[in-house]
Amino acid sequence: MFRFATMEDFSAVDQLILKKAKEFQVAGKSQWVKYLEPSRSDYVRHDLTNGTVFVYERDQQVVGAVSLIPPTD
Repeated sequence: MFRFATMEDFSAVDQLILKKAKEFQVAGKSQWVKYLEPSRSDYVRHDLTNGTVFVYERDQQVVGAVSLIPPTD
């Protein structure tokens, strides 16, 4: 089930991002390098606070997340 994320989802979303960033690093990709830093939590908190994050739950566990951020100039 997809739903809007809340601050209660912070840890789950933060860990999903860290996991994917590590997978990219192991694969030799340079994308998401900034998400290996502890400051990634600031990005997660910002997006959760702004209501741009959706999570996907399976068996009451967050297994995916997406942030729909408006385009910038």
